[in-house]
Parts: sequence; structure tokens; C-alpha cells
Amino acid sequence: MSNEDKLNYRRRGVLKSAGALGAVGVLGSRVAQGQPTDKQLPNTYSQHGTDGDSFRDPAYFRHIADLSAARRLVRQYERSGKRSALLTPHLREQLEKSNQERVDITVTTTGRRARYTSNGSFGRTLHGWQPAPGEVEQLRSYGTVRYVPEVASTKVGLSSVQVDDVAEIADLGFVLEIGHDPEVRLRETNSQLSTTATPPSADDLRSSSHSDFDGVSHSLDSSLKIGCFNLGYAYGDGGHATEWSKNWAESQGIDTGLAKDFTGAGSWKSSDATHGTNVMDATAFMLDGKTTSSSHHVPLRVYDTSEDIKASEWRNAIEYAVKNDIPASVTALETAANEPYCTSTLCEELDSYTSAGYAMTVATGNDDESSEVCHPATSYHAIGVGGYFGSCSGGYSYDQNSNYGSIDYYADNYDTAYCKWCHTDWGDYGFQPNVYSAYEYDTDASVTIAGTSYASPIVGAGTAIHASANGPISYYDHVRKYHEMSNYTVCPSESSQQGDVLNVPNLV
Repeated sequence: MSNEDKLNYRRRGVLKSAGALGAVGVLGSRVAQGQPTDKQLPNTYSQHGTDGDSFRDPAYFRHIADLSAARRLVRQYERSGKRSALLTPHLREQLEKSNQERVDITVTTTGRRARYTSNGSFGRTLHGWQPAPGEVEQLRSYGTVRYVPEVASTKVGLSSVQVDDVAEIADLGFVLEIGHDPEVRLRETNSQLSTTATPPSADDLRSSSHSDFDGVSHSLDSSLKIGCFNLGYAYGDGGHATEWSKNWAESQGIDTGLAKDFTGAGSWKSSDATHGTNVMDATAFMLDGKTTSSSHHVPLRVYDTSEDIKASEWRNAIEYAVKNDIPASVTALETAANEPYCTSTLCEELDSYTSAGYAMTVATGNDDESSEVCHPATSYHAIGVGGYFGSCSGGYSYDQNSNYGSIDYYADNYDTAYCKWCHTDWGDYGFQPNVYSAYEYDTDASVTIAGTSYASPIVGAGTAIHASANGPISYYDHVRKYHEMSNYTVCPSESSQQGDVLNVPNLV
């Protein structure tokens, strides 16, 4: 992005304050000041992203030490012993909310380089990072290790950590950042359907009156996989859990060998997964006539209503998608609702995912918020999808329940980045959504469904077409395509400062 573009963007945005985080009082003086330890920083790769124009070419991932904001905070800790410099603002905020004795955290370590050959049809070499075994063993003494990455990051998930031990963890020479590991939640949908206009049909959405899937003749590459991070899929239930005329994703083909459960529920198959099934079937319906394989769709279960699911499970699933060549994905879940800033929860793994040339579409939320969205839609590294409903001059009106807003990536009051990954790539703040699709529409079974949960899989279908047609272009170039769509605008203009209505021909 040129300096002029950034200046114009900031003029459009509205900078908000998330409130003072202050000192992490619940940790007492131990976290505020200590004997600083010299931190160990690795030699990072000299390049970043895909080394070539094919999904079979190598990819290089960044380390947190590549980020100037992270290095500055490490130096601050080394000079002053101020342990809070190593805590993300989101974790500090969580610690200040209550006098909890234990906390679920993530610990980003120095780690070591990792070289991994992907398991899917691409068979590409991934040059990434992983925590060192000795680091993991030392962290294990403080809590339960939930997840240890193999190539996508050095961020270890650690559960049930004594709050008083956070200061001691910060002093370990290999610890570069400590964050919060929140729960994964289902994105809630406002149950009030509109009575002021007739919803478009799913066939309408495919037409030139909306996103124009029908105007694109491109067929998916037979090796292309489309992941869905959700509640699983009602596989083999005869269509009982779907609100479409049939299980479209199952009909087109699910890769049952690649589908995976990350929740501990025991299976990615679930007869109760109406939400996840509807999302996948929406993507599949939009791709009807464009599929060329019996295994395009991959359910990745990262949520279960009966389990305590943390973001570490979702981060595990994102890395799984990287390792198994799944270049397009959709989600309608959240780890934080209605945030004016990026919590950074999934951004490190999303950075690796997008560095591989891949893209994830994410629902922005349905809370009638005009200044906040949900994470991971707060992330620069996710394609945030808002919802429109009803028409206006030149296009469509944003649905009053669909969230949008300016997202802070930097906390001025504390001179630190809310999200070091987003801040490095975009600046002090961003805006979501990146693109819009229909908030409320009728399925091919004449059932009305509503929510950004069901707008995001429509864009996900477009992202799959884009991946098949273009290969691994840079994420910045990819997201700019959404920002430049103007076939149908979304009004009012303040709700669509980045992008308007999805127009699939722009992606081919």
C-alpha cells in the first residue's frame, strides 16, 4: 500500500480507544518489575511468503522476531525488567477483569526453524518454526500443554496456569510474548428476520444481480481443498440437519480422510451440526457445476457445545490446513465478540496460512455494532465478510445486524501494538469487513437463513475459485481484489470503507 493510500485510509477511519489497560495489578509487583533476562532471538529467514507462482513452490513463514513491535518490547523488558511488556494487551485486560487464580495462556517462544513437506497433493516445502522440545518441557511444569505447533508458529497453548506464575514464565530466556487463550464460541445470529423486503434466493445470489458465480466458467482444479472451521458436518444423515434441499457438500464430495476433529468429541461427523452443515452446504451450492473432484470439501471441527474448547484447538486446525494443502477456508466462529481492537489470538497462525498463499473468509458478527467486529474478523489476515439486505441506489444496504468498524492495531495510550502481526502489515488500525454478501436469503429448499455466518461461505466459494484460478498470489494482492469490487456498492458508505458486494468475475 502506498503512503498516499494509507493516509487516505486513515482519514476515512475512526480511531477508538479501547480504554486504559494500566498495570497488571492482579499480578502485583512481581509482574511489574523484575530482574530482566536476556532474551534469545533466532536468525529469521531472509524471505517471506511463497517462493514462486505455484502452490507446489516452497513457502517461508515469519517469526515474531521479524516484527519490529515485538523486538522493541523485548528490548524494553531487557532494559527495565517490566514483565508486562511481554504480555499482550488482551491478556492484561483479562487479568484485570477479575481476581482469578488460574488463566489459560499462550507462550510464544524463541523456538527453532522447522522444515516440513506438506502431506497433500502440493507436496510443497514449508520453511517455518516450532517450539524447541526443551522449551515445551519447561513450560509443562506451569500448566497443561494444549497444543505444540510443528511448523506454523512457536506459540504453545498452556492451560490452568497459576496467575502468580505468569511473571516467572515471562522471565524465561526463551519467552518472547505471553497471550490469552480464550474459548471458541459459536457466532450468534439475530433471530429477527426482516419483514421489510423479500429475501433473495440462493439462485439469485449466483446471478449477475448479486455475485455472478454464473458469469464465471472456471472449474475448480481437481486437487483443490476447501476447509470449513466449524462444528463438524452431518455426514450420512440423509439431509436431516441441513436447511438446503440436500447435503450439497456431501453430494459434491467430502474428503473423509482429511476431515478431522480437534475438539476431543471423537469425530468430525455430528448429526447436531446444523450450523456447520448449513455453512458448508452454502459454499457447495455456490460452486455447483464448477467442482471436478469427489473430495473438495474438508470439515475441520473446532467447536463442540459440550467441551471446553480453546483457541489453541483452532490454531492447531489452521496449522493442519497449512500442512495438508487446504488453500481456501471458511469459518463462522469467534474467540472474541464485539472488539474495537484485534486481540491477536489467531493472527500468528493466520499469518503463516496467508504466507503460504492461502485465504480464510470470516464472518464479522451479527450484533448490530457499527464500531466493533468479532475475532478473527478483527485480523488483517482474515477476509472479513459483512452482510447486506435490501437495496439502495447503486447496490444494496448493509443489514442493520451486520457488524462493521474501524479496528485498532495499536494502543496509543500504552505505546504498544494490540496485534503485532496486523500492525506490521497494515499500520495503526484497519477496517472490517473487506467484502459483503447477502445477510439473509432463501436456500434452494425455500428456508430463510440469516447472519454473516451464511454470508461468509458465499465469499468462501469465491475464494476457492480465486485459489484455483490464480495460485498463491500475495495476501495483500488478494485482499485488494475484494477492496476494488464496485459492481454493486454497499450503503451507507461508512459501512463499506474497504469493499462492497462480492463480484466473482473480479477474482478470476
